[in-house]
Amino acid sequence: MFTIEKEVEYEEHIKKSHFIGNLLKCTTPEEAKTLINSIASRYREATHNCWAYRTGLNGELSHCSDAGEPSGTAGKPIMGAIHKHELSNVVLVVTRYFGGVKLGIRGLIDAYRHIAEETINKATLKEMILKDYWEIKTDYAHADKIKHAINELSAEIISADYQEEVTIYANTIANSGLKEFLQSNQDAGLLKYRLLKTEL
Repeated sequence: MFTIEKEVEYEEHIKKSHFIGNLLKCTTPEEAKTLINSIASRYREATHNCWAYRTGLNGELSHCSDAGEPSGTAGKPIMGAIHKHELSNVVLVVTRYFGGVKLGIRGLIDAYRHIAEETINKATLKEMILKDYWEIKTDYAHADKIKHAINELSAEIISADYQEEVTIYANTIANSGLKEFLQSNQDAGLLKYRLLKTEL
């Protein structure tokens, strides 16, 4: 699964209708709904603000709305684009200002899918990877050796604080081999560690 680095906006005119796509980051349905309401308020004069969102590490929570367009012509095409690009933790709102020319059912489906696709194509995608964040305390004598070992295990050292003892903050992909290394070295009395959090 993928998500986006930052929000993006895309605009295009299709048969005199003005379409605006807004793709934003969210982590919960509640956050998605807040963002949808914000976009709808920004474009309150628009004819329609149609949307779809998908959240969760595996995209398990999703919902869409045609927002007044004929059933199945807007929300589903937007959601289809989100699924096609394997996106999650995103909400995509497509705003339409009607320009006087009716698009028809097929035309609406094609237009909303196209705007959704082009909006996603503007975004920078990143893979969604669950990471463990660790706090590791050791003495000065063992700090360099432990930092080297952490790097060898493909973990990332975020920072190191040198006070009476050395406190190393690191993260790694969840369920990696780092925990076993830390546990064995804690058993040997070389360090103390704790898991601070696990998140995307």
